[in-house]
Amino acid sequence: MAIIRNEELLLLRAEALWAQGQTGPALADLNIVRTTSGKLAPLASLATGAAGLDAIMYEKHLSLLFEGTRWVDMRRWGRIGQLPIDRAGQFVAKVMPIPQAECDARRPIGAPASVLPRGCEGNL
Repeated sequence: MAIIRNEELLLLRAEALWAQGQTGPALADLNIVRTTSGKLAPLASLATGAAGLDAIMYEKHLSLLFEGTRWVDMRRWGRIGQLPIDRAGQFVAKVMPIPQAECDARRPIGAPASVLPRGCEGNL
């Protein structure tokens, strides 16, 4: 079951109003989200060009972080190519790197190299 929070509805309405050229009401909705949820200062104005959409996208990205809406939004805005996915030349870790301090903390227990995570030195 999908859950849509009021914050997302306000941001969707702000986006729709902005697309219709109604920047005043769009700014009002955007500022409701900024001041109530984000505890940020309200914006003074909202641009009509790409900068206006960028402001809405930025607010939506931060407000709905980890809710699984980013890919759908980027597809709708025609900006799916800007998502950080596997591309030639980009580093994508298959396994998160283990900090050296954590590797060092394992040394006193005498763990053999065969059981240590990749990248940590054995000490037996």
